[in-house]
Amino acid sequence: MTFQQFVLIGVSAGMTISAQGQGAIPGFFEPSGLRAQPSTAGLLTVNNVPDIVGGSSGFMGWSHSAGGAVGVNAGVNLGFPVGNVDVAHVGISTYAETTGSSLVFGRNQEISTLLSGSLVGTVLGFLGVGSVGEAVDGVVADLVASGTGLQVLSDWNSTATVAAPVTAGQEWEVSFMMTKGASLLDITSVLGSGPTLTISGSGGAYTSTIDLLGLLDINLLNNSPQEVSFTFEVDSDSPNLEMEFDMSSLANIALLNAGADGDTAVMSFSDITLTEVTPIPEPSTAILGLLGLGLVARRRRA
Repeated sequence: MTFQQFVLIGVSAGMTISAQGQGAIPGFFEPSGLRAQPSTAGLLTVNNVPDIVGGSSGFMGWSHSAGGAVGVNAGVNLGFPVGNVDVAHVGISTYAETTGSSLVFGRNQEISTLLSGSLVGTVLGFLGVGSVGEAVDGVVADLVASGTGLQVLSDWNSTATVAAPVTAGQEWEVSFMMTKGASLLDITSVLGSGPTLTISGSGGAYTSTIDLLGLLDINLLNNSPQEVSFTFEVDSDSPNLEMEFDMSSLANIALLNAGADGDTAVMSFSDITLTEVTPIPEPSTAILGLLGLGLVARRRRA
């Protein structure tokens, strides 16, 4: 059974993939909302231990690993006898997530207020601001400007396992849309050959690794999606298909933006399609082909 046949039978009657492989695969990025993200909690934190999560939905299984987080408590010194008072916790953490129709490699910025109790009025008066939010913004801005030097290696790795049998000798074309984030810093600081995509079969049946950065036009200042397309050949039979996305880059506390909390995509991958370029003939088709050759040979002898 070919991949298209498997998808048509096992996923959805409304599937739009044809023999020519047109249309994105529905449900490829399920389970949606599956997210790996290490913690930035702590007075002064550099967390290099990756957070790893996994899940499955329908014919898909996903495993996400996101490593790299940096966090620090930002405070002000009110002098004797109060001393230093923490105003906010700020941090950047790496995350990998399947959401909607995309796989997203990104960073999360967290700015949380630590002020409470009777110190609030004292701290606000000392800083000359009227609200806790203004105090947090001011302290974070000072922290960023000071260049604390805290940096961490962001390491993303996500593997999709597709429960679709493939056969030795098949050649496949995979295509998808790849979108870089708004920060060129992230792209130009990517280490090694990342981002890469490794396609393999169960038990190492076959392996093909592609340098995706070489296929991406990083000179574009806009962040429009770019189509990536390439082919690979299956060396031996496998009950499934694995697609491993991998990327690394440096993150520094100076990347913090005091006015922007939440997620920022560094790289995203969407709208996966797979096309069987050289299908393996069914046994009946192969037999008919051999019979046809035999008839031609007999006519030539005659």
